[in-house]
Amino acid sequence: MATRLRAIVPRYSAYMRHRRAMEIREAIDAKKTVNERPRVSEATPSFMTGQHVEGPVVRDFLYMVGDLVQVTKPGPDYGKISRITSIHKERSAVSLEQVGPIQTSIVPRVYWSEQHSKYVARYPGLIHHDDVRLVTTLADTEDEFRKVAVNGLTLGELYYDDRYKTRLRRRYVVNAPGIAIPWPDPAEDVRQGNFATDHDVARERTFFVTSLAVPPVPPAALDSLRNKYARHRKPDLTEDEIQRLTPPEMPLSAAKIAFRSELQEMKEKKKQAIESGELAATRLKTAQFLKMKISQHQQQQKALKKKKEEGDASE
Repeated sequence: MATRLRAIVPRYSAYMRHRRAMEIREAIDAKKTVNERPRVSEATPSFMTGQHVEGPVVRDFLYMVGDLVQVTKPGPDYGKISRITSIHKERSAVSLEQVGPIQTSIVPRVYWSEQHSKYVARYPGLIHHDDVRLVTTLADTEDEFRKVAVNGLTLGELYYDDRYKTRLRRRYVVNAPGIAIPWPDPAEDVRQGNFATDHDVARERTFFVTSLAVPPVPPAALDSLRNKYARHRKPDLTEDEIQRLTPPEMPLSAAKIAFRSELQEMKEKKKQAIESGELAATRLKTAQFLKMKISQHQQQQKALKKKKEEGDASE
């Protein structure tokens, strides 16, 4: 046993050290307020390291893929409006369609995709979450609508969004909680999982119970569902099987035998009392006795209350 313990303890300790390290890392990430440049080797290609975005860490993202936003960061793209094509929460950044910085990198041939034809790849850069603002359409009057840029958004209560098949928080305009900004429609239908069934198919009912007396499966079809030649469905048992299935009889002492016989006699007497009606009569007497005692107690309380009121009146 000691040898087994020596083999198990190091594995357990290594697991606990790894778990503690992960907890510390999560706590450090939770306290981060500024995006840090990732620590990578100098030999790592630039297209594998990702782009570093300066700015604070964003915990709650206010945008999704498909939102129309305007760039607010001073530069050549200031004021341009475009749609968000991807979200990068680990870098607190978004990627826009044909707007924003262009990243250039040399990609080795082993990493080429079907669209690559050159070693130099150009792909859209990232823009920090706080360097864009939402552009949406609001009702100006009953029949007129206009596009406005929202300077600030805040998240509200949770609700279930049937389009994304998950719970989301509502978006509201800052200092105007009555104006809700809906989330954009997903680019494609979202499924709850890879093995999930469409809700229309899941709600379709194909079986109806006609009666509890009629089994749902016809008796003639049971043999096709179950193996009637299975070992555990034998009609007869052998002597060895009966001996294995029968528990052994434990030897009892004289005191235990007397105690069991006494219990059996008490059960018989109780059964006879129930059959003869003595138990019902006893319960009726008990109920009448309790009723009489409750009535006497109430009369005594009334007498004491009356006596106290007379004493207060005389004073």
